[in-house]
Amino acid sequence: MSKPDLSAVMDSAESAELGGFASGQAHGFQINKSDNRYLRNPREGLALVADLISSGSGQNSFQELLRAIEQGIEQDFLALSSESESPKGAEIYAGLQQAYADLEDMVHFPEFENRAIVAVGGKFSAGKSTFLNSLLGDDHLLPIDTTPTTSIPTYILHGTQDAIFTLNHFQNKVAVNPEALHAISHEFKNYFNISFSHILKLITIERTQFPYANLMLLDTPGYNKADSLRSKHDNTDENIAREHLRNADFLIWLVDIQNGTIPQTDIEFIHSLHKSQPVLVVFNRADKRPESDVLKVIETARKDLKKNEVQTWDVIGYSSHSHQEFSPSKDVLKSFISQIDAGKPGTRIVRKFEDCFEKYESYHRSEKEFLRSGREVLGQVLFQADITEEQRQRLTSLSHRHKKQIDQLLNSEKRLKQLAETMCQQVREVCEGLHIKIHPGADIQLTTKAQNAQKRTLRLDGMIDLRNKTQLDRLGNFHNIPGKIKKVTSLGLFIDIGIQTDILISRQELQKEAGDDCDELFEPGDAVVVQFVGNKKIIVEMEI
Repeated sequence: MSKPDLSAVMDSAESAELGGFASGQAHGFQINKSDNRYLRNPREGLALVADLISSGSGQNSFQELLRAIEQGIEQDFLALSSESESPKGAEIYAGLQQAYADLEDMVHFPEFENRAIVAVGGKFSAGKSTFLNSLLGDDHLLPIDTTPTTSIPTYILHGTQDAIFTLNHFQNKVAVNPEALHAISHEFKNYFNISFSHILKLITIERTQFPYANLMLLDTPGYNKADSLRSKHDNTDENIAREHLRNADFLIWLVDIQNGTIPQTDIEFIHSLHKSQPVLVVFNRADKRPESDVLKVIETARKDLKKNEVQTWDVIGYSSHSHQEFSPSKDVLKSFISQIDAGKPGTRIVRKFEDCFEKYESYHRSEKEFLRSGREVLGQVLFQADITEEQRQRLTSLSHRHKKQIDQLLNSEKRLKQLAETMCQQVREVCEGLHIKIHPGADIQLTTKAQNAQKRTLRLDGMIDLRNKTQLDRLGNFHNIPGKIKKVTSLGLFIDIGIQTDILISRQELQKEAGDDCDELFEPGDAVVVQFVGNKKIIVEMEI
């Protein structure tokens, strides 16, 4: 991404003054610019833009490691992917690029990784910023937008000093003052026709009085815009909100109580985030309704959420104006935050890289097994006496081609394993240099009075007994084979994938992955996905 011409940015200040920006009437918006020098003075405003683009502190001590990791993705992995012509290559490459972008962010803001992120999401005008200001007891901490302009995801956390930083798209970390924060997050786009979403990735606000040591709060843009500003194919706010909400550990979803229940568009957006943790749903501005009406809205929303299979931690009403919670216990929000503040296990950044490579290695194993099984079938046919010489030559040629492909996969698999080990070790070195704990694998588990069930995906090792390998031809490939649970017995689960074979997941494997009460989790007919990874071994994925 190339930087814009800064002299051109500054020169545009002159044309802004000539074009009516100085009068505060840009694009028909009336702004009280006298309270903010960046809005009052076009040259100062555009100088702020130039500073946010060009300035910033580097992390030189990690640049060599970052360059090596980036080279491993952009050169080594791409070369491997091109040679093997794997259809998975593009997907894994995109995953590695995203993991690298997260690693870069971590280098600039290492404090993110040892804290759980609690995101506040919702529509524009749901009152997210006001809610966070109320939660933190500072009505002026976050700017409150009154028009649907693009805003920047803003993280609030404890710091050793009160400070505000931005991270731009050129990976520069820039300190700004509170006045600049309010200009950035308020009417700047309407004033100068410059969108900060194209300049800044995120903002952090560090406060010595922030009461939570092990978490940070995230304010996101509303995912919906006004019809006049919304583009169906390029909703910047929606894309920004979805990206940051997906990466958050926990979600508080705000709804304006005037809706009467949670809108279907909100439900669809929450589903698109694929959150593993239950959501706390908060009906904001509850002081605008009698308490009896608030409780009716909450009960209606509970039914709607359950019907739409949204896993909720709880549903409450809240008044940001009076700092009051509407719920039977009056302490749901406090309990939610307190459990999360117990501590995050550490960064998942290493796991993100490992997951990418494991998916690719799993594909290689499945493809290799498919080709080997195909060669066995070809070998059986070649021994038959009633085939013509022409057929024999064609089958022999095909068998040799399969052998060549297997050899290529073995070579690629070996190089891929070496690359994965090198790259993941480099990522670990970055974490160690930043004194960041590496996630051991266990998550913070929230508990509620209702003990809401959480859907999760199990990845189970299974065994297969192939009596007739010609059955494999009916599968077409060994990846993502749809199946279902055929029966549940004392031995374990038997899986049906549409061919004459027995697939078994042992009871021992079920108990290891799902616990001793696993019998209650599985029923005949439940959908599964099967992948071959060896001659007698498969992996079965299922959601519980």
